[in-house]
Amino acid sequence: MGARPIAQSSRGVTRVRTGAIESATADFGNQVADLGQEIQRRNDVEKVSQAITQFEDEQRQYLVEGEDAVLNRSGDRAKGALKSTEDWWESTSNKYVADLDNPAQQRTFQETLRRQRQSVLNTVARHESKQSEIAFGNTLEARISTATDRAAALPASPEIVNQSKAEVLDALSTLGKSRGWSPEVMQAKRAETLSNFHGRQIEALIDDNPDAAETYFKANQGDMTAAARAKIESTIESETIRRRSQGMADSIMNEGLGAEDSLKRARGIRDPKVRDEVVSRIRSRLNERESFAKNERSKLLLQVTNFIEETGSIDNVPAEIWGSLSVTERNRFQKYAEDISTGRPVKTDWNVFYDLSQMRAENPGEFRNTDLSPYFRKLGDAERKQVIGWQSSLLEGERNAGEEAWVQTKTSIVNEALTSMGVDYGKTAGQDEAKRAASFRGAVENQLSIWQSENPGRKIPPDEFRRIVDRQTISVTLPDRGIFGRDIEAPLFEAESAPDWYFSGDADDLPEQDRFEIESALEAQGLTPTPELILEIYIKANDLNRPPAEDEGE
Repeated sequence: MGARPIAQSSRGVTRVRTGAIESATADFGNQVADLGQEIQRRNDVEKVSQAITQFEDEQRQYLVEGEDAVLNRSGDRAKGALKSTEDWWESTSNKYVADLDNPAQQRTFQETLRRQRQSVLNTVARHESKQSEIAFGNTLEARISTATDRAAALPASPEIVNQSKAEVLDALSTLGKSRGWSPEVMQAKRAETLSNFHGRQIEALIDDNPDAAETYFKANQGDMTAAARAKIESTIESETIRRRSQGMADSIMNEGLGAEDSLKRARGIRDPKVRDEVVSRIRSRLNERESFAKNERSKLLLQVTNFIEETGSIDNVPAEIWGSLSVTERNRFQKYAEDISTGRPVKTDWNVFYDLSQMRAENPGEFRNTDLSPYFRKLGDAERKQVIGWQSSLLEGERNAGEEAWVQTKTSIVNEALTSMGVDYGKTAGQDEAKRAASFRGAVENQLSIWQSENPGRKIPPDEFRRIVDRQTISVTLPDRGIFGRDIEAPLFEAESAPDWYFSGDADDLPEQDRFEIESALEAQGLTPTPELILEIYIKANDLNRPPAEDEGE
């Protein structure tokens, strides 16, 4: 049986299918090619975008970031900004072009930058032009200032002054043209500049040669503004009054008149402005003379004091010094010398001591010129020497701000304590109150001396001093002191000298601040602050005597 022939129709179908496959294959190839081109296009866009972003970051840093950035340069520093920007742009853009992968990327990158380049260069060019104008103006203004300074340094040389003025006007004219000033603006600037120029010359002349200053002003006032003329006229008038009043005051004071006659002469001057100035000067001179006399007198009295302190006698006081003292002063010093030579003890009046220490802190000028001899018989040896030392330091021009502040603090703490106890310590205090205040102050000073002996070389802190003061105010019991043998209450400073005083209070009687501090300290140590424990610590801390019953029970 022979081979079976293939039907044409079948062969036709076969041909159709083969053509479709070939067509589909061609279409697929085209699609693949298109897809590859799209991928490449996207890669090109991404690469160019990255390059442009990086370039613009560098451009921003070059133009505006940092003190040395092109658009931040001012004056002469901006010169050449356009040229340097062009060079930067060329080198930086070429660097990025070289890093791109293909010509298409390079063309796109260059086209994008081309659209930016001219705008950036225009901005830089405007900046450089503006800064060049500013630098030019600064140079001209510096010329004006230099010429003005030169003339002020040699105001008595007409040649230098005229030459400098011409230079000032030339520079001002050039500046006006460069800035486009109108004739009206130019005229105003000229008056303002010359007002400063002439004002400087007058200031340089007026102290040593006021007449020359006035002559110069009259010759040049037409160049100046009305305000400048008024100011200079006032200055010249004030200087004229100053010179005339100084001369007249010197003349009156040199006549050797007393204070009243000197002022009478000054008030007879006709010119009211000169008269007022002369009166003021003479009063000042009289005050200076009085202050000097008091200062010298205080030094003399201190000399006498030191002679007596060293020798215990008035015999070694130079005769000329002793002869200059008044009878009252001699009598005081004689009694003072007798006290020292005989060793007669003097009990310190603590009110006097505190008053003197407060005067020294608050009004050192008054304390410096105070005659201390009337107080010597009210001050013990240590306090007298301390007060003399204070005055000696002031007379020698020495002041210790820290020491003065401490005296004020110390006095304030003591006075607060007196007030809290209802003790009047002022000048209006009665005799009994004054004695109580003095007794309290003495007790405080005694405790302070004990602290200082136990802490040599240290200054007592204010809080520690306040504790010493507060302890003296604690109310304690004095047994069998009252009517019918009753116990009485008294502050510690009045009871401590008695052998049988004691503290009879409980925890509720303690000062609030003390109780709070004790409670805090106990809690910090993990202890319960019971009333009994608080009271025990308070008694020990203040060195207080316990009630007799407690002593017997121990």
